[in-house]
Amino acid sequence: MIKKHGPIKLTLLTLDALLCISAFCTAYFLRFQKIPVNFSPGGLFLFMVMPVHLLLHSDLDLYKHRIYTTRAEHALRILQLNSFLFLYIFVLELFLRLNLFHQSRMAIFYFMAFSFLFSISFRVLIFSWIYPKLTRNTMITRKSVIVGTGRYAELTAGRILGDELTPVEIIGFINGPGERRKEELFSKPVLGSLSSLKKIAGSENPDLIIMAFNNVDNNVFYNTYDICKKTGLPVLIATEHFKIVTDKLRNNEYESIVGVRITNYNHSVVELIIKRGIDIILSSIALLLLSPLFLCIGLAIKYSSPGPIFFRQKRLGKNAEPFIFYKFRSMRTNNDDTIHRAFLNKFIRENSGTKSTLGKRVFKMADDPRVTFVGKWLRKFSIDELPQLWNVMKGNMSLVGPRPCLDYEYAMYQEWHKRRLNVTPGITGIWQIRGRSAVNFDDMVALDLFYVENWSIWMDIKILLQTVPVVLWGKGAH
Repeated sequence: MIKKHGPIKLTLLTLDALLCISAFCTAYFLRFQKIPVNFSPGGLFLFMVMPVHLLLHSDLDLYKHRIYTTRAEHALRILQLNSFLFLYIFVLELFLRLNLFHQSRMAIFYFMAFSFLFSISFRVLIFSWIYPKLTRNTMITRKSVIVGTGRYAELTAGRILGDELTPVEIIGFINGPGERRKEELFSKPVLGSLSSLKKIAGSENPDLIIMAFNNVDNNVFYNTYDICKKTGLPVLIATEHFKIVTDKLRNNEYESIVGVRITNYNHSVVELIIKRGIDIILSSIALLLLSPLFLCIGLAIKYSSPGPIFFRQKRLGKNAEPFIFYKFRSMRTNNDDTIHRAFLNKFIRENSGTKSTLGKRVFKMADDPRVTFVGKWLRKFSIDELPQLWNVMKGNMSLVGPRPCLDYEYAMYQEWHKRRLNVTPGITGIWQIRGRSAVNFDDMVALDLFYVENWSIWMDIKILLQTVPVVLWGKGAH
């Protein structure tokens, strides 16, 4: 099914590309008093800069169907975009010597200034004048069905109906888990129950499913999500279950709805091949570059306490398949795992944490007496995880994904927790960059499940880039 908002996004992308070309030509003319007529000066620049320019627009949510920010925040995002773009061009010119602008600093300044000016003017025109006119007809309206007829559904529907510029049109409601409403809600019909959702989606032809029912058990929630997902439509979760995702990732799509949008599409073989290719290339480069560091770490471990350099352990990967997991040894040998089992039992079943040496509540085992002096520093900066690059090379793990679990940890899981094993586990993930030891277990799983449902190559790249500062500053490691 072709999404009706696709042409709108394509139009925005095309116009942004033309604005980028216009900013380049204007900057070139002002600096060199001539228009770039041959391919060489403009071609290389646009080839290197324009894809990044458009990707940054997408990353900063500037291609969303309804920009939910204020004009000031919208302008701030464009300024942020241009700041990133300037750093990128600076690296290309200064360090890589690509000579995109004949080493002219003034030309680069002109380009950045006009890129910002053109973008601001264009967005103000689109979203202050053109967009409001479009929302008054059905050209870009998204027909939506709300799953839920209780308080959350009423609040969500009220926000949508109260926003004159929202492109969301409510065509009806579906009774959520345990709901039996029959009368209309906001003059919109109750179309049926969850069991008939797929049939209703086929007859009513909505563009979006909005989950907005009252709080229920997590297992019930995810079973309901499965029913919504089977429609093949995008799902917007406006309940409290994914609140950690909206808090940490700001995944809202509309000003009137605070929720988590699940794209709900099957990843192609090409995407899976690209992901595996990135894993192999980056892990092999990292293993090569880090080999001197591995040697130093190995010597430090060997001389600080008796035992092997590497720690091997059975973990569960995709679909709970066991594999041998590698780490630098950070503990003394011949340890009893009773203390760790007790912590996991409390962490998973009670969502309880411990207090760190700083007195803060953390959801990670703090002050473990089994950890060596060297191991403490390896763990603080996650250096003990580096041997898992070999797991990535072997295919047991990916660079990005939920962390692999232990067999006795898996035995403590509720059914909905087990969904995090639907993809290949990773060295880093959303939890590591957004929560780490500062969130409880259920929130950690919610972040992992958001990744499981929404992962993309671009998301993986962003997570990898954001992992670096988290590791360097040892954020969340206690």
